[in-house]
Amino acid sequence: MIGIGIDTGGTCTDVVVYDRQRDEILFSAKAQTTRHDLKVGICDALRKIPQELRKRADYVALSTTMATNACVENEGGRAGLILIGAHPKVVAQNGTSYGLPHIDRLCMLPGKPGRPLSVNEEALRKELTDKFADCASMAIVQIDPMDDGGVLERECAEKVKNILGVPCVLGNNLFHERNILRRGASTLLNARLQPVMQRFLDAIQLSLQELGISVPVWIVRSDGTMMSRRFAAEHPVETLLCGPAASVIGGQHLAHEKSALIVDMGGTTTDISVVKDGYPIEAGDGIQIGQWRTMVHGVYIHTMGLGGDSRILMQGEQLSLDSRRAVPLCLLAAKYPRVLSVLRNLAETGTPHFLPRHEFILLLEAPETRGKYGEEELAVCRALEGGPLQLEELAEKTGQSVYALPLERMENEGVLIRCDLTPTDIMHLRGQFTAFEGEASRYAAQWLCTCLDISLDTLCQRVETLVVKKLYCQLARVLLETSCDLPAALKVPKVLDTLAEQCYSVASGSNDGGSALRLHTDSVMIGVGAPTRFFLPQAAALLGTGVNLPKHASTANALGAAVSNISASVQLTIHPISEDLTTFYEEGYQVSGGGIPPQSFDDLDAAIQTARELSAQMAEAKVRSMGALGRIETATTVNKDYATAYSATMLVSVTVESRACVSSDDRSQIGFRSDESFRITKEKSK
Repeated sequence: MIGIGIDTGGTCTDVVVYDRQRDEILFSAKAQTTRHDLKVGICDALRKIPQELRKRADYVALSTTMATNACVENEGGRAGLILIGAHPKVVAQNGTSYGLPHIDRLCMLPGKPGRPLSVNEEALRKELTDKFADCASMAIVQIDPMDDGGVLERECAEKVKNILGVPCVLGNNLFHERNILRRGASTLLNARLQPVMQRFLDAIQLSLQELGISVPVWIVRSDGTMMSRRFAAEHPVETLLCGPAASVIGGQHLAHEKSALIVDMGGTTTDISVVKDGYPIEAGDGIQIGQWRTMVHGVYIHTMGLGGDSRILMQGEQLSLDSRRAVPLCLLAAKYPRVLSVLRNLAETGTPHFLPRHEFILLLEAPETRGKYGEEELAVCRALEGGPLQLEELAEKTGQSVYALPLERMENEGVLIRCDLTPTDIMHLRGQFTAFEGEASRYAAQWLCTCLDISLDTLCQRVETLVVKKLYCQLARVLLETSCDLPAALKVPKVLDTLAEQCYSVASGSNDGGSALRLHTDSVMIGVGAPTRFFLPQAAALLGTGVNLPKHASTANALGAAVSNISASVQLTIHPISEDLTTFYEEGYQVSGGGIPPQSFDDLDAAIQTARELSAQMAEAKVRSMGALGRIETATTVNKDYATAYSATMLVSVTVESRACVSSDDRSQIGFRSDESFRITKEKSK
């Protein structure tokens, strides 16, 4: 079976053609990511695949930043939120911290599990039509749905459909944890993302057909497994941060390390994940991105603004790395030949200056809504329509001061981007990477050396040191944060950053004697992404460990999409029933969770057996709803939690979890195999 894996990163869109039976990559390629329209970059990458391989493809697996970008940029369809049974004061005080709108823009209904929904029909009609008449969908979330199986949500949905005539997204169909604010934010976000995801998937399907690729499309989930196109359209929130998750799956598939840190350095960011006992660990809380605090569970990922395209800043006589991405000058010159001649002239005749004369400003896309920008900003856009300009050229063309060019807002909103010297340019100078116009990198670096009065080799060494230090400190922070031995009180950002800095000063030999902290790890560093092979070995050496740089590491993200598996889990909980909490006598047991109504039992063994059967059935039903065919395998675990008080032991709860996936010996159907390298351990990051 042949699969095409696609990953849309912040800088590049990667594609691989993968033979599942032979576990072999048949082809790989890269294209530039087109942020304004992701499908353009995806199609550019697909066109690079030889036609005979495209025709052999059985499926396409895609990890996309679409939902992540929409969260960060607060985009999406119009949707409203109804909360049932939530305390208004709690929502008013804390709702916005989860990403919820102000309480005045919510519909708050009374309700309690086990009782019918009781509302004034006319008052509800007026509130809904006043607040949500322009909404394309509604999200409905009740308090404690595990106590009645979400009955209140379903009753409310019927009333909403009769009044507004729009589809409803029910929280209990998506998430089963108790926190109603996090569940409300997750459900509302899912409703907002549905039309965005549907348009994206429809466009991708049409583009594939134009290229002669008429096969099923699968989407990577936040936990590294995958789901069908239909399931993704209904659950777009489950694609948050699926790109980093795909890199974890791909990196572990290539390296097969038992204990490791997977380091994915791309053009824009570096993502770090942790592998323990052969499995990537899961994030302790739901994914948080932008203003949204969700219940979406995914792989533990630590992200920092460091990549091959990080901007090198000149601050006085010092250099530093900006966390924001810039277009490398070598790449810019390859597309705009004029840039090379400008930089050549600067290197040959330019005198030192505090202004970054080697920088250019590039127009990414003309503003769609011109009314939101001032005339000076629009003048900048018009001046850049002919191609990138230096700051002084741009000031002269617009008649504005070079010190007061209105660039910041348009940079933040993706209209403009800086073009500057980056680690990618340094790699061109070292001969480590030669894909673009290396002479542009050399001319810009020569002028910068003139300003700093240093040699070209010293400049390269300083930049490499900056990258390695930043990488080391973030690796150290991850090791400390996920360590079971470090007290929880020390696992706060400022303390972790201070400890990491002190460890670096000792490891690098720059310690002034004030600290004796030394950090060592046996975890291997798995390098994923093109720049890692140039910077990760040095950082790993400072940590006293080795590096695994597998073949095809530069396209591990796309490989992760191609090798991923369809998998689903369902967790049920058993709680003792006791009327008198002063005694430890258990009068019965209640099974709840998974979106089903609770069930009561007199006997614990009977409750556990029922929970095992129900969770296995529900996990299989869920994995089939995600697109799995063929024979399904399930595995169930039972964990009992006890507490001791006054020399007596009492049962607190029993957790029964079933995980389902396609049988390992049934490879003719989508979903493929239950390879344990794709499983995420239930160990939580601290």
